[in-house]
Amino acid sequence: MRKTKRGSKGKAKYVVFAFIIAIIIIIIIIAVVATPNQSKKPLASEYLKVSHTASLGEFSNNNRTVKITSLGLNVTAIGGDAHTIIIIVESQPEDPGPEIGPPPTYILKKGESWLPAILLSGYVTGLTERDGELVFPIEIQIGCQETLEEVITLYIKPEDIVSTGYNP
Repeated sequence: MRKTKRGSKGKAKYVVFAFIIAIIIIIIIIAVVATPNQSKKPLASEYLKVSHTASLGEFSNNNRTVKITSLGLNVTAIGGDAHTIIIIVESQPEDPGPEIGPPPTYILKKGESWLPAILLSGYVTGLTERDGELVFPIEIQIGCQETLEEVITLYIKPEDIVSTGYNP
């Protein structure tokens, strides 16, 4: 009978197995290192400056409540170029609110502004006092590829809302 060397075949299988495991570990490490870390992104308010320009609305309750039907904004990129900007206006449950943003290929360069006009079914908000002024608060969610999305509150002066009528 012929004797075979079992040790060399077993050793070769062990080396191949160890080599495959090493390759898998290297691939996992590269994937973890290459994955962008969401926590490194700034908040939208640190990257985009959002202000109110003008709105249309219907006042009621002795001008203490307004139903906004068009919201004008000024969005400026202050932290760098902004890609795929999205704005979501939170509305009442029966009106989930539109999403708005420029085309996906649009880039808002640092320092440039974009003036979206957002049509709403009716965002109802009440008059509140802030820093000694009476204002209407409006919450919007904003973000872009370079930021974490964030809900911010804009405070609109009654004189910045053009009345489309009065509903007592």
